[in-house]
Amino acid sequence: MGRLRPYYRRQIAGRITELIGGAQPNYAALSVSASNTTALAREYGLLPSLMNEIDMRYGPLDWRTPQAHAIYWACRGLKARNESIDCHRIIFQCLSSCFFKGRLIFDPQTTS
Repeated sequence: MGRLRPYYRRQIAGRITELIGGAQPNYAALSVSASNTTALAREYGLLPSLMNEIDMRYGPLDWRTPQAHAIYWACRGLKARNESIDCHRIIFQCLSSCFFKGRLIFDPQTTS
């Protein structure tokens, strides 16, 4: 089981890279590309408008990482659950992890 995690992380990172064009999306170009916006929403539940809002609030995130996705879903939870302390904790822990781990170094052409 332990060997599958890196495989799935590479697969998700590769697909996110295809959809947004790298680690951080160009939101103006992404809003023009309806197919990528639809794919982001259908495959990952990500709305570019909320992604942009999160980047503006917390700084540019590397959207290929699990931490960015956890922050996204915690922010959605904040809106749905009226400022839940659990969602704030998830955001804090993920931002802390992003700070200490840096960003994802990813070459989609290789298996590492």
